[in-house]
Amino acid sequence: MNLTRLDSDHVRALVAAADDAGAVVDVSSAPVRFAFVTRGSIPVAANWHAGEWSPQNPRIARIYVGPKGVSLPVGVYAVWVDIASSTSGDPVRPYDFLTIT
Repeated sequence: MNLTRLDSDHVRALVAAADDAGAVVDVSSAPVRFAFVTRGSIPVAANWHAGEWSPQNPRIARIYVGPKGVSLPVGVYAVWVDIASSTSGDPVRPYDFLTIT
């Protein structure tokens, strides 16, 4: 995804979770959070920001980025998503890259 530093928009992540047997797990009631870190970095506590689930699709996690949301300086960021669910094993995942120009 690409945004200018003046844009405000949702960064979205499609979330699919399964248990050890492969059955689909609904995690849309669990808290979701996002981290934006430079390439090759692993998020630390200060990098995490609370996200939300899209009301149109409960499998889409989202967070508002830009001057009206999480403000990021110009750069390329790895986007990480964390779902805090007792039914998911290791919920922290790098998801995509975000470029701010």
